[in-house]
Amino acid sequence: MTSARSPGAQSDVLPAKVLCFVPNLGNGGAEMHLLRLLNHFDRTRIQPLLAVARKGGSYEARLSSDVPVHLCGWPSLPSSTLRTQAAVPGLRRLIGREKPSVIMAFLEHALVAAARALHGLPHPRPFFIAGIQNNLEKTLEHLPRWTRGWLRRDILAAYAQADHVIALSKGVAESLVNLVPAVAGRVSVIHNAGYDQEVERLALEKPSLPVPSGPFFLGCGRLTGQKDFQTLLRAFDRIKNEVEGELWILGEGPLRGNLEREVSMLGLSDRVRLPGFVKNPFAFMARASTFVLSSRWEGFGNVITEAMACGTPVISTDCPHGPQEILDAGQWGDLVPVGDVAALAAAMRAAMRESARVCIRAGKAREHVKQFEAATITRKYEAALLTALPSIPNFQSP
Repeated sequence: MTSARSPGAQSDVLPAKVLCFVPNLGNGGAEMHLLRLLNHFDRTRIQPLLAVARKGGSYEARLSSDVPVHLCGWPSLPSSTLRTQAAVPGLRRLIGREKPSVIMAFLEHALVAAARALHGLPHPRPFFIAGIQNNLEKTLEHLPRWTRGWLRRDILAAYAQADHVIALSKGVAESLVNLVPAVAGRVSVIHNAGYDQEVERLALEKPSLPVPSGPFFLGCGRLTGQKDFQTLLRAFDRIKNEVEGELWILGEGPLRGNLEREVSMLGLSDRVRLPGFVKNPFAFMARASTFVLSSRWEGFGNVITEAMACGTPVISTDCPHGPQEILDAGQWGDLVPVGDVAALAAAMRAAMRESARVCIRAGKAREHVKQFEAATITRKYEAALLTALPSIPNFQSP
């Protein structure tokens, strides 16, 4: 994959080094967002570098070849939390060696490690940008029990230490300011890079598994409580005798056993598929009759924009935060209350019975979703960097 603009283009000023840090480049919406930024930064002005606590993330193969990947810490440690915090000395050495103008950290574990690596560095130290990618209140509630005390404290302190915070939705920004009042005035909202041309290309590929010849609903995400696939299963159970088709849920996670038992208990074994993680979910999205997001909470909901870019009708819970903003209060897809089986079933029933109407709306939604395209979002990130770094030549205002 190549960058959005030629790395060889001429500039009067050397590009600013921007070091991005995540636990690993794979398996999540935040990591996919970062991948798209790294691939689309204007190389005449931004020289991106990537630091990880463990190499081999599922998205690394799609990273532009001119982005160096630096391993920090001990990847053999048994947990992501330990690996990320063990990366602090290596990250500190990397900062000293590469002397980046900016360090951006995504995901709370990485944010804490970056704050520690920057602590006490002589000025001028890198400008520290925290990218908040989820509902912080829910993230803190669901920390592992053994980390809940010290990690909660360190996460809040790290956000307070950041020179600037970029939140992926208005709701996430407001929640952050409520929890960390010190960041007020240092937060901007830039939506995630929801899709790129790679999504559109992959949508045309043949799915890795045979898909139904008839209609089918599609859910996609980690099999965790946050995604609330149990409500989706129960909603599908309510309409199974009224509509044709199947329900597919792509993804893997700790609740697989619970969901399999739910499928069996509801008598849905011949109508529901749980194929696990698939390398190219967009080939399935493009062929689904309707994409359903059943989450209890989100930071943004990348999968909604990806489904819209594939031309697929969308139903989503009106969860905090993201879907309301992406779907423009229900103009471009149906919004239903969180955890409401009856309301979700009604929306799914209508999607099948009124397929012509929802498909026309989905076609129009492809125009709306262009505001979340990776190149457009990356220009907004570059403008934020310009504010922090006057030495970078002026960008066109996004």
